[in-house]
Amino acid sequence: MTLTRHHWLAISIVGLALASSLTSLGNGFAYDDNLAILINPRAHTLHAPWQAFAESYWPRERGGGLYRPLTILFFAVQWLVGGGAPWIFHLVNLLLYATLSALVFGLALELLPETAAWLVAALFAVHPVHVEAVGNLVGQAELTAGIAMVAAVTLYLRWRKARPEDELTVSQLWTLVLLYLVACLCKEHGVVLPAILLLAELTVVPDSRLPAKRVQSLRPAFLLFAAAGIGFLAVRTAVLGDFVGDQSALTFQQLSSSQRVLTMFGLVPEWLRLLYWPAHLQADYSPQETRVITALDGGALAGALALFAVIAIGMVQRKRQPVLALGIGWTLIALLPSSNLLLPTGIVLAERTMMLPSVGALLVVGAVAAVLVERWVLRQPVGQRSRAIVLSAAVAVVVTAGALRSAVRQPVWANDEVFKAQMVIDAPRSYWAQWLYGDYLYFTDHLKEGEQHMRLAVQLEPNNPYILMLLGQRYQDHGFCPPAVEFLGRSVALTPERWRTRLRLIRCQLQLGRYDDARVQIHTGLEVGLSPAEFKAALRSVDSAAAAHP
Repeated sequence: MTLTRHHWLAISIVGLALASSLTSLGNGFAYDDNLAILINPRAHTLHAPWQAFAESYWPRERGGGLYRPLTILFFAVQWLVGGGAPWIFHLVNLLLYATLSALVFGLALELLPETAAWLVAALFAVHPVHVEAVGNLVGQAELTAGIAMVAAVTLYLRWRKARPEDELTVSQLWTLVLLYLVACLCKEHGVVLPAILLLAELTVVPDSRLPAKRVQSLRPAFLLFAAAGIGFLAVRTAVLGDFVGDQSALTFQQLSSSQRVLTMFGLVPEWLRLLYWPAHLQADYSPQETRVITALDGGALAGALALFAVIAIGMVQRKRQPVLALGIGWTLIALLPSSNLLLPTGIVLAERTMMLPSVGALLVVGAVAAVLVERWVLRQPVGQRSRAIVLSAAVAVVVTAGALRSAVRQPVWANDEVFKAQMVIDAPRSYWAQWLYGDYLYFTDHLKEGEQHMRLAVQLEPNNPYILMLLGQRYQDHGFCPPAVEFLGRSVALTPERWRTRLRLIRCQLQLGRYDDARVQIHTGLEVGLSPAEFKAALRSVDSAAAAHP
C-alpha cells in the first residue's frame, strides 16, 4: 500500500503522542490505581466475566460507586497478560493515547483543511492536561471511551456527508449504537454521545431538505440512541442502587445545590486555563485550592458570564463558522457530566476529565487557524510568505513546549510516594493533598512529618468532620488520647450520627479517666438511637472503671 500525505501526517501525530508520553512507561501503580487494579480481585481474573456487569467499578469497601464493567474486564486482560506488572498497563495506555490522537486527526480532516486538521491533532497529542489520563492507569476509562466516541462522531460525519439526503443504513446505525454502548460501559460520560452527534447534525452536516423532512429521516436513529442510553442508565441504577451512583465530593456534602453551582461557576476560568494554557498542573482541586462560594460574588458572576458568553458565541457563529460552533458545543457537552452543575459528583475538578472536552476546544483552535491561514497567509503574494514562516514557527514552538511539558509531567505518577509528595508542591492549599501526603508519611513511619501535614490539612479545612475523625483515629492508634479526644470530639460535634467515631471518643475518655464526659457521650448516643447495644456495653465499661478507679 502506498502511503499518502494523510498517512504520513497521521504517523507524525502518533509520533507526537508517543514522544509526549513515553516517559510514563516507567511508572508503577499510583493513587486510584491501587484500589481499582492492584488490590482489586475483580481486576485479576476473567473467571465469570459477566459478573463485571452486575458490580460497581469501585470495590464495595471504597463505597461501591460508578459503573464501568468493560474497563474492569480490560484491566483483567492486562493483568493476566502481564502477570500483574504495571508496565503492560502503561504500554496499553500509551498505545490507546496514540490511537486516540490519530482518530482526532481523522475527525478534524472531516471538518477542516489539512493544515488546520493537523494542528488540532498535534495539539491534542501533546496537550499536558492529558497526562493524568495517560500516566495514571485508571485513565484507561477516559481513553477507551474517548476512542469510541471520537470514532462514532467521525463515522457519523463521513456517512452523513456521503449521503446527505438519505437515512443511515442499518449496519451504520448499529455500528454507531455499538460504539455508544462501548463508550458508556467504559465510562459513564459516554452517555452524552448522542448530544454531540445531534450538535454535529445541526452545525456541520450539509442537508438541503426541509427541517421536518430531515427530522423524520433521523428520528429512528436518535430513538435507538435514546433507547440504548435509557437502558444503560437503568442497568447502572439497578446495579448501584441510585441514579448518581457515587458519593459526592466532601467539598459538596456541606453545600446546598445553589452553593455547589456557584462554586463551579467560579471554576470556569480554571476550565479555560486548563484547556488553553495548561502550564501548571495539579492532581487535586480541593479547598483551599478551590474557593467554596456560598453566595453570589464577583468570582461566580464572572465565571457565569464567561460561560454564557461562550455559549452565545457558539450560537451566533453556527451559520458563519459551523466548526467553531461545533467545537464550543462539544466542549460544553463533554464537560457537563463532571461539571457538578446538574448533579454532584465525586470530584470537584480532575484533569483526566478534560480529555474529551479538549477535542472540542481544539476544534475551536482549528477553526480559527483555518480562517487565519486563509485571510492572513494565503492572501500574501507568492514568494512573500513571511507570515507562513512566522505562523509555522509559532506552531512548532507551542507543539514542542507541549510535548516537553507532558513528558516531564508523566513521571509524577510513578508511585504513591512521588505522586503524593508532588501533590503538596502543586497544590499546597489543598487540604486533601496535605492530608494524603501526611497519611502516607504516617503509614511509612515518618510520624512527625505526617502529623505536620495532617494538622495543616485540618487548619486548611477546620470543619471537615472526615479528616478530623481520621486525625483523631491516628492519634488514638498510637496511644495519644488527649489530642485524639480533641479531634474526635470536634468530628462528633459536626456529625452526631457517626456512632463509631463517638465510640472511639468514649474509649479515649475512659482511658483518661474522664468518666463523666464519657457518660455524656454515651447518653447522647442512646438518645439519638445510635447502636444501643454498643453504647450500653460502653456504659457498663465506664461504670466498672469508675468503681475501680474513683
